[in-house]
Amino acid sequence: MKKQDVPCGVCLDLIPLVRDGVASEESIQLVLDHTAVCPSCREALGEEFRQEVDDSKVLASIRRKLAHMGMMLLAAGVILGVVITESSAMFHNFLLMPAAGAMGYLLLKKRWRLVPAGVGLLTYLWQVGSALGQGAGWGANLLVPPLFFAVIYMALTALGALIAALFTFAFQRGES
Repeated sequence: MKKQDVPCGVCLDLIPLVRDGVASEESIQLVLDHTAVCPSCREALGEEFRQEVDDSKVLASIRRKLAHMGMMLLAAGVILGVVITESSAMFHNFLLMPAAGAMGYLLLKKRWRLVPAGVGLLTYLWQVGSALGQGAGWGANLLVPPLFFAVIYMALTALGALIAALFTFAFQRGES
């Protein structure tokens, strides 16, 4: 097809459709043929145009964004749970910590064990820091009670991960 067969106005009307990936194959070919011989339309189409969108890259980008949002939500939930330990709302952690464990299992797959360990470490450090901030002195009374909360929260988080693992196993079992 020659440049004079397609007016520049028609090509310029089709370029946004081609860029968005909603144009038919014939329209795409028409625009590509025209832009091969017309420098002004080639400039309008731009160098960044790719005829085919790589679906795997788009899906990988979406998965990566969802994983980042999930990790931020996981971190926020764990931090919230640790911070409310010293308030009357601490019993919400019986729901929050297993949910964090389940989310950690689903997000981190084989590295899910990092979540209970991180929860335990964060809880222990927060409790020790809080006790020091309230004027507690160094000794067994400072170091042992925070360990109690850390172990409980680690167990609750591991319980949530176990529940998520069992659900994952059960649902995968039904698909095969």
